[in-house]
This record gives sequence, C-alpha cells and structure tokens, in this order.
Amino acid sequence: MTVADICTRHVITAHPEETVVEAAGRMRRQHVGDVVVTDGQKRPVGILTDRDIVVSAVAQTPERLPSLRVHDIMSAELVTARETDPIERAVGAMRAHGIRRLPVVDVDGELVGILTMDDLVRRLSTDIGQLVGLIDLERRQERQSRVSV
Repeated sequence: MTVADICTRHVITAHPEETVVEAAGRMRRQHVGDVVVTDGQKRPVGILTDRDIVVSAVAQTPERLPSLRVHDIMSAELVTARETDPIERAVGAMRAHGIRRLPVVDVDGELVGILTMDDLVRRLSTDIGQLVGLIDLERRQERQSRVSV
C-alpha cells in the first residue's frame, strides 16, 4: 500500500506572504488544523499549524499578530512523502520527526495531498474491523461444523 492510497487529496494551502490572520481564518472556515505553505509552482515550502499560531504568535507577540506573515512562523523544515512511497516509510518519517501531518508530493515535487494521523487511524480501524469480521466468520463456521457432526 502506498501513501497515495490513503492520503487526503483536498489540501488547504497558504502563500508565505499572506497574513497569519488570513491563514487562520481559512483554517477555521475549512475546519482544519493546518495549511501547507506553497510557492508559486504548487511546491510545498512549509506548514503552518494551529499550534504554531498559538505558540509562536499569540503567546509570544500578540501585538504583532495583525502584521505577521505566514513565513514568519511556519515550520520551514518540511518533511514530505512521495505519493508512491510505501505507508511504512511515511509512518517512519512521521515518527522520526515527531510530526502528525506529512505533505505528499508527486514526482515533480508538486503538492498532491497530505497524510495525517487521522488518515492512518481511519485506515487502521478499517483493517481491524475486517480482522474482527474474519474472526467472527471463523467462529461461526466452526460452530456450524460441530453441529453437523
């Protein structure tokens, strides 16, 4: 299974020069906890999370909030995954870097999605549900075979 199989394709983005207030408003309207910051060619250059806004802007320099730009507080040391990467590699990168969101890029480095902890938990719960169904089926089949003997 690859990253492309489970990543979210609808990604909310921001430009590095827009204000943090504008980006935060978009996050609120779209009900997301982050925006991927992209350059003019749809290549990710950073990520801005709700936590970045609170910790780096509101808590430290609230008086500067109206004039802060996304590039002022975004996480610029961006870790990405290729859409063809196996899920295990992406999860390993998330664990190694302590991140919950991983922008996904195509072979040209353009943003095509984002892999989040929510995506991974959703997939895992589906897999676990299927395993539980298999266990139940085996139990029913065993009971039926014992009854007919």
